[in-house]
Amino acid sequence: MDPTIWQTPTAYAELSRALQRRNAQLLATLACQHNPAPMRILDACCGTGSLLATLGDKAPGAHRVGIDVSPHMIAEARNRLYGEDCDLRVGDIMTHDEAASYDLVISNAALHWFSDNVEATVKQLARLLVPGGVLAVATAGLCDDAVAFDHALHEVLTGEAGESPFSRRRVTVIELQRAAGRAGLQPIDLFALTRHEVVDSESFVDWLCASGLDLGLGLSAHPRFVDAAKHRVRTRFGPLLRVGHWSSVGLFRNTAGVN
Repeated sequence: MDPTIWQTPTAYAELSRALQRRNAQLLATLACQHNPAPMRILDACCGTGSLLATLGDKAPGAHRVGIDVSPHMIAEARNRLYGEDCDLRVGDIMTHDEAASYDLVISNAALHWFSDNVEATVKQLARLLVPGGVLAVATAGLCDDAVAFDHALHEVLTGEAGESPFSRRRVTVIELQRAAGRAGLQPIDLFALTRHEVVDSESFVDWLCASGLDLGLGLSAHPRFVDAAKHRVRTRFGPLLRVGHWSSVGLFRNTAGVN
């Protein structure tokens, strides 16, 4: 992951509250239902700490660890969670080496950024679980509507028709289950989730830049390009944009060493 694409945590956090808050609440609730008293929780790619804050309410006795590749996101998370039992670190989850250390490893709207290879990503997260521990993830889901939205957005941002690179990072629930199985995890719950939110179209472009979803164009480094992209999005979709949020959600248990 390139940490330079997540340099605007405020813009990211503002729109993420609309686009991701319900998934975060749902994922935290389900994870703690299936692991009701976790002592150590890892939020993989924790961003600005929204999910960690929710987990503080769901699992008040747990020590929470958050890792993110972006120093800017971690700084925002430290402000949000100041005084709480949280260990917030800048780092790459794919090289994190605390094997068999966590009762719950959780990740919301981030799995697609860890690696192009979902199996390698899930295997790494599974390695961090204690026997009996739970992995809970919600990641970009693959379906026809999601791909169509990606392609329409790609055309507006670039002015060219074609496949969106982001679509290649999406996975189906079946692909997620297969990756977990090969990592030695057993499924607890699996489902696809679709949500829609109406957001300000120009704010959405800011969020794309902040979250790394700008199709690798490096929009945040080119203010003129950002302004042009905002104009094109507003012209195509109007001042308000109905944004689709397609997710593949999975909860899995590490049964290795469990009698």
